Amino acid sequence: MRYLFLLFCACFCAAASDFESERGSRVSWARLKFPVKGSSRSESAWDWHAHPSGDMRMIDFIRKNTSVNLMADWNVVDAEHLEKMCAFPFIFMHGQRTLNLSPLAEKNIKEYLLRGGFLFIDDCVYQKYDPYQDMMYQSTLKLLKQLFPGVEIRRVGLDHELFRCYYKIRFFPHCQGKNNGISLVTWQGRLIAIITSSDIHCGWVSEQWFGAEITQEAYRLGANVYVYSMSH
Repeated sequence: MRYLFLLFCACFCAAASDFESERGSRVSWARLKFPVKGSSRSESAWDWHAHPSGDMRMIDFIRKNTSVNLMADWNVVDAEHLEKMCAFPFIFMHGQRTLNLSPLAEKNIKEYLLRGGFLFIDDCVYQKYDPYQDMMYQSTLKLLKQLFPGVEIRRVGLDHELFRCYYKIRFFPHCQGKNNGISLVTWQGRLIAIITSSDIHCGWVSEQWFGAEITQEAYRLGANVYVYSMSH
């Protein structure tokens, strides 16, 4: 994959001949670990880790229904460690509250994206205070605009290639929270992230939460995001 090649070269400086022998090898899914602003001292300032079973179900769906050679494991990469981030061409970022990143973590996220990495960002709705809020979504948009002045953030609809690059998505599977749709984030003409506030991830966790129809489209959209991001 193009992004895997870029990351491999940038982060590890391996010889081209060594990389060629690895073409077609397995890649892994990772979730980003990052701090947020806790609402009280009794609550954890970390909410990046909600429902890893959803990730595993999405991984299993991709493995069974696409030709992507994705490993059946769940990895965690800390935003404080750039070299570990760069081992993954695709990182899933999921949280509830406002980001509270250190300058190093912000620098690492920027460098990871500049080296060819990609973030799929999904707001995990913070039901305790307002089930229709989008704190994580808004704070991440603010961060991206800060790190990449002039970045393009464009909401796309069902007529966009994202919704038909692998599966033809019948409807946008909004699960909960504020529906801002789904947006492509591009910097100097290159896709660096896809972001939504619809808690698509919770659709992966269990069809009992939102129904079988929404769950199925959430899986299909997740697969499309993976395929689209790795080919653009």
